[in-house]
Amino acid sequence: MWLEETNQIDDAIQKLNKALDIYQFNFGTEDHRACRVKRRIALIFLKCNQFKEALKQLREVEYIERQVYGDNSNQLAKTLKVIGTLQIILGNQDEARVSLNEALMVFELKG
Repeated sequence: MWLEETNQIDDAIQKLNKALDIYQFNFGTEDHRACRVKRRIALIFLKCNQFKEALKQLREVEYIERQVYGDNSNQLAKTLKVIGTLQIILGNQDEARVSLNEALMVFELKG
């Protein structure tokens, strides 16, 4: 049973990476479509408790969102919130505080 689930997860990540390659080839690495795919990949890692890989992917999403949507976007704030939560799980309290405070500032700015 677990092997089947693992194969399905690996297959999903592989297909999303193919889609990511296509988007990046056609639209560039800093494109909102590529960003959405990277977020989906990160969320799969998160759901599989692969927190370090999820954090790595979300850091890349954060960079793209800053380029595409700006420093005060809701998209970026949501990503920073998840990054902060992952950092708490991984025991990086100081980094978590920075990410969560930044997310909070954006949420408060947006009302």
